[in-house]
Amino acid sequence: MGAQPVLYDGILEHRPFSRVVREVRPDWVGLTGYLTQEREMAEYVRLARMAAPGCRVVVGGVHAQLNWDRLRWEGVDFILRGESTAAFQALLSGADPAGIPGLCWRTGEGWSETPYIPCDIDELPLPDRSGWAAGAKWFRYLDYPRVSTLKTAVLHWMHWRYLPSDGTRNTQRFGLLAGQLAQSEHLF
Repeated sequence: MGAQPVLYDGILEHRPFSRVVREVRPDWVGLTGYLTQEREMAEYVRLARMAAPGCRVVVGGVHAQLNWDRLRWEGVDFILRGESTAAFQALLSGADPAGIPGLCWRTGEGWSETPYIPCDIDELPLPDRSGWAAGAKWFRYLDYPRVSTLKTAVLHWMHWRYLPSDGTRNTQRFGLLAGQLAQSEHLF
């Protein structure tokens, strides 16, 4: 694809978002957040449009999956309602929006959407945690007691990856994750 991603964490980053966007001049800006960050996400959309007027703005993540209709702000071009990685790749590679499951996009008449189709959880790889030790200073929860950290990490990841909007649960994959986190020396 040739994309050069630049990651910006709105909680940990010290540089202003608009300055980063002006310096990078991205073709695409992808945003994610939770219900409690809706106002911040809308502000990032506004700032992205001001700093790089020609960029395309995509909103995705768990909040978009469950509440996509709340995210149709001025400046948003696409909303990814699914597990987003394959759909995002398809979108960036120029695929027809009408063929991307769980995608909403702005048209001249309003918004169009394709049906959300949950992915097969067992086809998703477990996250690569090889870089956690090197980036430990960025993880603000490492000073919590072992059980608390494991519980928090597992529940957050389970909610994000394994509780699709249709309410199904995949306990086999949850067990694999719990075992992997319990054995990780980099988490504690």
